[in-house]
Amino acid sequence: MTIESRNRPYSPPSNVIDLLQRLRTRNLPEVVNSEYLAATGLSSALGSRLLNTLRFLNLIRESGEPEDVLRSLARSTDDEYKQVLEGVIRDAYRDIFDVIDPSQDSQDAIVNAFRRFEPASQHYRMASLFLGLCREAGIPILEEPRRRKVQRSTRRLQGTGGTPRGSLTSVKGKRHDEIGAAPALASPVLLGYFQRLPKPGSVFPSDEQQMWLDGISVAFRLEYQSEAESEVEEVEP
Repeated sequence: MTIESRNRPYSPPSNVIDLLQRLRTRNLPEVVNSEYLAATGLSSALGSRLLNTLRFLNLIRESGEPEDVLRSLARSTDDEYKQVLEGVIRDAYRDIFDVIDPSQDSQDAIVNAFRRFEPASQHYRMASLFLGLCREAGIPILEEPRRRKVQRSTRRLQGTGGTPRGSLTSVKGKRHDEIGAAPALASPVLLGYFQRLPKPGSVFPSDEQQMWLDGISVAFRLEYQSEAESEVEEVEP
C-alpha cells in the first residue's frame, strides 16, 4: 500500500498493538497472513483490517513477508521498540504530520485531517488508530484516543431468547454448574471459547492450549474496554 492511496487503515489500536507485541515475543513467522491471524482467534474481517494496517505501515509486503523494519521491531529492546515504531508511524503518516501536531491539536482536528481519505464512514476510527499508535511509540498527544459509544439493542436480554447476565442456564437449557462448564456470559464469543474446552481430565495438547489462550485474550479485548479507552467517549448521532 502506497502513501498516495486514498484509503487509510482503521483497525482498533489495541489489536494492532497486541499483534506487534505478539510478533516481538514469539518467533517471527515467515509470512504474516490471514491463516496466521486466524490461529490467534481473530475473525476474518478483523484479520483483513489488521493486514491492511501492517501493509500501510510498510511492515509487511503484499505477500505477507515481513519487511526489514518489522524484523527490527521484532528483535528490538523496549527502548529501541519505541524509537523504531516512531519512525514507522512518522513515515507512514507523514501527510498527516504535515498538517497537524498531535501534541497540540485536538482529536476533532485530527479527525478533520482524515476527511480526505476513504472510507468516509471510518474517519473517527482512522484518527483513533493514529493516536493509539502515537501513544504506543511515545509520541506526545494532546488527547487520549476516544471511542464513540454505539447504542446496543437490549432486546435480546428482554425476553427474545437471550440469556440474562448472571444466569446459569445455558443455550441448551442445562445448568452450567451441572455440566462443569463456565457460567453463561453475555458475550456469545466468549461463551463459545469456553464451550470449546475439552472435558476436564482429558488430553489438551500444549500447542492447542496456547492457541486457546491467545484466542480468548483477543476476544476479551474485543468485548471489553480498558480504562484508557472508556474514560472519554462520544455518542454517535
